[in-house]
Amino acid sequence: KKSGWRTKCPRHHRVTLMHPRAAIPLGILLVATCIQPTAGVEAESCPASTVKELAPAGGLFGVRPQIILFGDSITEQGTSSFGWTTQLTEHYGRVADVFNRGFSGYTSALGLAMVRQFAAAAGSGAPGAGKHTFAAIFFGANDATAPDFFVHVPLEEYGKHLSEMISISKAALPEITLLLISPPPVDGDSLNSHPWYVEGGRSQELTGAYAEECGRVAQAEGVLFLDLHSLMIKQPNWRDFLSDGLHLSPIGQQFLVNKLLKLLEAHPMAKWWHPRHMPRHMPPFSRFESSGWRGLTKMCEWPDEQGEHGEHCLETGPGGVGMGAAEM
Repeated sequence: KKSGWRTKCPRHHRVTLMHPRAAIPLGILLVATCIQPTAGVEAESCPASTVKELAPAGGLFGVRPQIILFGDSITEQGTSSFGWTTQLTEHYGRVADVFNRGFSGYTSALGLAMVRQFAAAAGSGAPGAGKHTFAAIFFGANDATAPDFFVHVPLEEYGKHLSEMISISKAALPEITLLLISPPPVDGDSLNSHPWYVEGGRSQELTGAYAEECGRVAQAEGVLFLDLHSLMIKQPNWRDFLSDGLHLSPIGQQFLVNKLLKLLEAHPMAKWWHPRHMPRHMPPFSRFESSGWRGLTKMCEWPDEQGEHGEHCLETGPGGVGMGAAEM
């Protein structure tokens, strides 16, 4: 079998990968897409030079880019009906599978353990491993607690944990692209109405220091950085972005999604990752308009697989389109 395939850039065609040995998704696996010369300017077509090789590949149920989001309860709560990870799932529908790996109360120390497992399962360290792969790391809200609180992680150790997550991921997947997200600001007045939060000793000053450390590590390691703390605090109504002084409210969830997609659109390291530029899985239903499904002889999953030996194509069977011998 071919070890991979390629996809052309027509903008609404997207794809995904999972390593065959991976117990968990590789991360945001974003494939070849059109390169925009200028942020905000949408390309209608792409030159052949933007076509990228992808490997390993699978069939109908085995291949799609996968987005994995490591974090604490702010990420875990993103699965709510209005949550930020739920919204990303909608944006990446038919493009990529979004996996939420957020756990309430977790810190960078526990996140490091998760990333170690992720890297060990997903990567081989071989040249090219991790190509078009992305993982988001979003810790700090629990690290930034009082020194005597049981989940507290000292600032210096927090920075070391983030750096180690990056180095471990890059060692296993040399071409992985990583995003750090800073903890958002906290609202002391709202926190004071929750005894559990008061015990944690959270403060705007303390959280701000961890947000700065997150940005410092991102710059030092050369990875993407979404400074959610600074972006939120600049908004006159930023307190409305929090549901309880710590976690994101519905408008806070939307704010995070908007800023994340804006970063993917504009940043040179992320120009291929915005969902509207990614290949779309399976052809549109309009393909069947002229001949109907009974008259269709071949239907390929990806736009560059129309040739005779396309690995991921459905071929005509008795009575219409059925799975061909090529591969499922």
